[in-house]
Amino acid sequence: MPKIAVLGAGPAGLSAARYLTDYPDVQVDVIEKDDHLGGLQRSFEFEQRHFDVGTILFFGHHGLVEAFPFLADEMVPIKYKPVSINPAGSYDRYPFTIRRYLKDNGLFVAAWSLLDLLSSKIRCARKDSVAAYAKYYMGGTIYRRSGLQRYIYRLHDLEDEQLDVEFARKRLALIERQSLRRMLSAALPFTKTQKKTIAGGRLVRPPQGFEYMFDLIRGELENRKVDLQLGRQVQSVRKTESGFDVSVDGTTEHYDRVVSTIPIPTMLTLIGETPATDVQTKNLISLFYVGKFNRQGNTFFNFTNEADWKRITVFSDFYGPTAAGEDYFTVEITSDDTSPDRVDAVARDFEAHAEKVQLLTGAPRFQGSHVSTHAYPVYRRGQGQAVEAEKHRLRSFGIDLLGRQGNFEYVISNVVAKRAHELTETLAADQAWQK
Repeated sequence: MPKIAVLGAGPAGLSAARYLTDYPDVQVDVIEKDDHLGGLQRSFEFEQRHFDVGTILFFGHHGLVEAFPFLADEMVPIKYKPVSINPAGSYDRYPFTIRRYLKDNGLFVAAWSLLDLLSSKIRCARKDSVAAYAKYYMGGTIYRRSGLQRYIYRLHDLEDEQLDVEFARKRLALIERQSLRRMLSAALPFTKTQKKTIAGGRLVRPPQGFEYMFDLIRGELENRKVDLQLGRQVQSVRKTESGFDVSVDGTTEHYDRVVSTIPIPTMLTLIGETPATDVQTKNLISLFYVGKFNRQGNTFFNFTNEADWKRITVFSDFYGPTAAGEDYFTVEITSDDTSPDRVDAVARDFEAHAEKVQLLTGAPRFQGSHVSTHAYPVYRRGQGQAVEAEKHRLRSFGIDLLGRQGNFEYVISNVVAKRAHELTETLAADQAWQK
């Protein structure tokens, strides 16, 4: 019976394990160093309210829902209402509209922005940097004055010139979506079709929190005879003539294949190699608050030129307000520094900024915080080929790579789960497994 080790129990690893069980003669072990499933996706409870970290939005054909269809019956359908706060301090539909841009900047700046856009089509045609890539689609003036340039910095805690453009093409799809044609279309009143597209088909996790959702996934995988090994640390992976010997907490098991969703430098070390490239990831600080919003919306994006916070998710819009009629929400900040002093500083920074842009009625009440290390992969400029070389070393050793960390690509959980399906089909074809 073929035996597969899946390293990591985030959406990538769990989806891969689920699809591998479609082949009845395959034994699957999922090995996770933490004591919980879900990776970055977690909920933290304060006063019987769940505050989330990680992916917020799902939909009916989401990769994780396709892997575990019963989740759709547990999830809550919502109307997604994304709002951006722009450099003028006004509120707009995310990411921004020409109508609001005209109102905030005036006709002269708008005319100059159009000329700049047309000239950028020539000057930035090569799209060989993140800045050039953005300017080609919207022009430098709009790129700066819309707040998108500053927002890109907040996403990565790096200036745009420090980011690799290939990474940007994958991570910053909203730039291409914000082309001139689309921006002009967005300046017009919504059509019925647009309303349906924006409002329909969105889901959020069950009201009981992510832990409840992943307990359901745990039960499904255990029913399918998957061995979920939580709180266990892999010490080494050694190649043999017939597969791999994986040492976990001092015990060695033999596997025919190893699927890795863990960070590339960690995986290289496990196979006895020294990482040759500084493969970087970014940490995420999540702040949990209770307060009362002055504005309609359930997700707010910071496109202003101030403050470090990047996104707010308002859970009370999905699950109902507190008993006192208040909202509760998570504020996210990307930061290399996650020390207690830094957490305190970004909390004070957010609270001052929220007061300045009149986001809330009165001061919000801080409930707690959480730091997620290695939350997002990031390519520095010119690093793409070096990272690909590191991935090639692992694949040459025989490791199958998957997920944000394992395959080092910034993609949403939907894509991660779908690629897990693709990988298992490839493995099945290579090994001639039968369903």
